[in-house]
Amino acid sequence: MNKTLINLINKLFKLNSVFLVEKLWRDPLENKVSNAIGYEPYCVFLTEDEAIDFCKKGKKFTKNYCWAIRGEIDQYKYKEIKVFNNE
Repeated sequence: MNKTLINLINKLFKLNSVFLVEKLWRDPLENKVSNAIGYEPYCVFLTEDEAIDFCKKGKKFTKNYCWAIRGEIDQYKYKEIKVFNNE
């Protein structure tokens, strides 16, 4: 097995958490705000710094993108997901 792959597998099994990045979606034809915009899972990073850097590269959106946006919102956001280890 590739040494890099083995190192990655070892890292994954020792993680306490991962960072889920979510991407903004829209449905401009919806009448309810909760159905017009939201976030959905997009990708996962192993470190918070990677997630932050990725999210910074996204755009900012205003009501020109979707009527339901008040002010300005980010294209990407992230949150920490705890990993449960059942050893």
